[in-house]
Amino acid sequence: MDTNTEKLNKKPLVSICMITYNRAVFLSEAIESAQKQSLTDWELIIVDYDSKDNTKEVVEKYISEDSRIKFYSSGEYTTVGISRNFSLARACGKYVAVLDSDDVWCDPQKLQLQYDFLESHPDHALIGGGVVIINKDSKEQKRYMNPLSDAEIRQQMFLRNPFAHSSVMYKRELALKIGGYEMSVAEDYDLFLRFGCVAKFANLEKYVLNYRVHDSNVTVTDKIKTLAIVVPLIKKYKGKYPFYYRAIVWRVAKLWAYRLFLKFRLKKLQ
Repeated sequence: MDTNTEKLNKKPLVSICMITYNRAVFLSEAIESAQKQSLTDWELIIVDYDSKDNTKEVVEKYISEDSRIKFYSSGEYTTVGISRNFSLARACGKYVAVLDSDDVWCDPQKLQLQYDFLESHPDHALIGGGVVIINKDSKEQKRYMNPLSDAEIRQQMFLRNPFAHSSVMYKRELALKIGGYEMSVAEDYDLFLRFGCVAKFANLEKYVLNYRVHDSNVTVTDKIKTLAIVVPLIKKYKGKYPFYYRAIVWRVAKLWAYRLFLKFRLKKLQ
């Protein structure tokens, strides 16, 4: 086999999976944060829901300059879970790193550190990191560090999601083995809960992600919809993680609080 054929057949160490819909305004920053990573043996799989903006033109510019980037259209809008599985099915790397199109990796060592950790800890399936919240203009709002060790993460697993999806790297084959993304809402949380039933977790003690909060990705209605799904999801994994009853009470209380807030706000608008 000649050198060129070997290069074509060589699988990357990491597959970066990105889904997008009408996020052209943020897309360049996300892509370039992947290109700035010190670990360069990756592929970037971008799956578009059929955006109505200039997403395709933005991506094509990067594809013309970087052969590691691949672009797919999943046709008309489906669900987030289906689109994530679409990208996961096309991934070839040993590990998958998620990067949503409105988020940014803020540490150029992120992929290398997570790859090194998973290679040296074969009993771990997934690793995330610390998060910086930014607004639509990329200005920092706040930051937080997630629990680091498997034991610490499990203590919080039912009380909150201790991973930001765009911060994680996980084992591709294991993700496929346990069924990939099975839900249309809270699809990442569900996947993490299943990972924890068969392997260990970790988070880097470093801020690796700028998580963007803007008008189109966080609404009260979205929070209500998510909580309405998360409560039965926690019940599904009863006995797998601690603080089950505390988590149910806390989540149900938040659900009703959001519903009352929305009802009050709608009444004021009438």
